[in-house]
Amino acid sequence: MALSKTEFSVLKLILFDIDGTLLTSIGTGRRALMEAIQSVCGRSIAVDGVQFAGRTDPAIIRDLMARNEIQSDEAEKLLPAVLEVYTSTLMNLLTPSSVRVYPGVMNLVRKLHSSEDLVLGLLTGNLRETAYLKLHAAGLGSFFPFGAFGSDRELRNDLPEVAAERATATTGHIFAPHKTIVIGDTPLDFECARVHGARCVGVSTGPYSRDELAEHAPDLLMDDFSDPSELYAFIRAC
Repeated sequence: MALSKTEFSVLKLILFDIDGTLLTSIGTGRRALMEAIQSVCGRSIAVDGVQFAGRTDPAIIRDLMARNEIQSDEAEKLLPAVLEVYTSTLMNLLTPSSVRVYPGVMNLVRKLHSSEDLVLGLLTGNLRETAYLKLHAAGLGSFFPFGAFGSDRELRNDLPEVAAERATATTGHIFAPHKTIVIGDTPLDFECARVHGARCVGVSTGPYSRDELAEHAPDLLMDDFSDPSELYAFIRAC
């Protein structure tokens, strides 16, 4: 039976970004993406001027095609093939040695996952398949039973709603936006959290420095998760 919109859970929903937040694939993900685009398009692809960090994979691919003067109607036809080849290429390239988990992440995720009043999920620009390829290679896949992915919506700001719906489908509870926390390493992570009415936590393990992230005023900003005590306190206070 569907829950009423007033039946909000006291549980808190914690949504993690992947690349730059939990782990790095040390360039393997970008290499697989570039090989896929070049294979499908049959030409070399220039990347200068295209923003990667914080965006969904389909949006990145569209921008790369536009940057390389591939017309929008052709890009639309090629996109499904690029995504398919990208997934298979990453599957072939990715190994545990090509993924590095950031300091403190494993202990943090284990502790949060074991908390009875918290539910963990993903909010990432990765495709669902490639997200779990990376997480399983890093030993993190079992902690995240659901999420919102770039294969769900091309605009990152649309993903918190998808994640909340999946959290409800998984747990049977409805999560109030102010009881939702998005953890990421880019200003776009903060933006999508705020669009949803959620809290946002920034970590400067990705391409943005602490000072650059601070300009966007996340609710909490951390260098990394080596000492997560400040994050635990923030979550308890939400």
